Amino acid sequence: MKRGSFLAAMGAVGAAAALGGCSPDPATQGGGTALNFFNDAGSWDPGYQAASDGLESVCGWGISPRTIPNAFSYEQVVRSLLQTKEPPDLVKWGSGYRMRDLARTGALAALDDEWTSSVSKGWLSDAMTADFTYGDHIYGLPLIQGYYVLTFNVSVWDDLGLSKPETWDDFISVCEELKAAGLAPIGTTQQNMWPTANWFSMLSAAFSSEWYDKVCANEASFLDDEPREMLQLWQDMINAGYHSSADSLNDDFASMVQAGRVGMWPAALSWSSANFNDDQQPWQWGGTLVVHEVFQRADGSLGVRIPGGVREALSASTVIETPGFELARGDGLAERYLAEELPAQALFSTTFTVGEGTRSVALRFLDDPATGDGYEFQLLAGERRIVFARRPNYPWHRNDNRGLERPFDFSPGTEHNLQLVLDDDLVTIYVDDVALNSRACSPTGKALAVQVVDGSVSFGPSRLSTLA
Repeated sequence: MKRGSFLAAMGAVGAAAALGGCSPDPATQGGGTALNFFNDAGSWDPGYQAASDGLESVCGWGISPRTIPNAFSYEQVVRSLLQTKEPPDLVKWGSGYRMRDLARTGALAALDDEWTSSVSKGWLSDAMTADFTYGDHIYGLPLIQGYYVLTFNVSVWDDLGLSKPETWDDFISVCEELKAAGLAPIGTTQQNMWPTANWFSMLSAAFSSEWYDKVCANEASFLDDEPREMLQLWQDMINAGYHSSADSLNDDFASMVQAGRVGMWPAALSWSSANFNDDQQPWQWGGTLVVHEVFQRADGSLGVRIPGGVREALSASTVIETPGFELARGDGLAERYLAEELPAQALFSTTFTVGEGTRSVALRFLDDPATGDGYEFQLLAGERRIVFARRPNYPWHRNDNRGLERPFDFSPGTEHNLQLVLDDDLVTIYVDDVALNSRACSPTGKALAVQVVDGSVSFGPSRLSTLA
């Protein structure tokens, strides 16, 4: 295959486009040849591999993913490589103005014929041409297309006698009925950029699709009349009580819809896949649904706890009970094993009090006592946060735990409640009314232990239980 003669692309609405120039020495895959595919989504590798196998069976060429999981680093690497004598064969990139910015470098191959052929076969809509065009040529093909939707709980809506709205007036009427029933009509947040963008994009496109298309193409301004009027509408809806609180967490909305606390949740579909079989794959926000019971704290903020039905089911049979005890080590680590084998479905409950100046406390599980290999929730008192980690997390990264943490204030001398829920490879810790969950895909042991580093901790009576 000649240099520059093969190029694939990704993206469409809200996702990305894949572009690229071809290197003179493609990677070798098995007995055939594979094109280097640079991307920033490591959890999509199984899909890339399946596509590679299909392509190789058809044309003898596959793709070899080259993943750089940090988006900022990825963009820098791609821009640099495109100026060298060995640029990537394929590149995952954003469509629209981001694609055009890359095309200006002159390093991308034109895909006019491939686009025309794909449209004629019904694989693409010609309406997307502008998103992949710079000057007189097309430089990308869609890989994935995401759609904004409003999700809702059908059972809850049926109980309330609600129907899917057909008009804006119907939508506002539904919001009023949900509000009257004690639900937050729309689950939105102003925490983090992209969850806020979900509702902004949906409302903008509905309010003025023409302006939205132009602003995405950098041909309109946020100071135009349309965005001013749209943002005023958004503010009016907030004032009317149609949105959840601004400090809500996007990760909680799925469970809140399930529990009948939020009526609708704006989200983008087809944006995230997940690999639950490998600790070293990047953690994916959309991969796991854990239902919490959400309640309002005295200060008006929201806390979470184990739903009563789950707690009752996992408390049915006692595995082991341990009287209260203290761990202390002024310089170094002190540990204690509480159970040799955790059931596949289990609930561990205790209380703990951190001593003054303590560096950290940890709850370890699926631990191998002979090697100390396992998983842990670190309660980092000095850093005021809870972190999920593989133990030891070396060589980096045996577990990609970036983002798997929660802020928490471990005030010395204050007693805290601690609960661990284990459901096969899914684990959730509750410290008072704060929760953090993850998956433990590659356990080497089954034990449960606690530890303290550089300090002291007092544990109250503890209980490990499981299903009847």
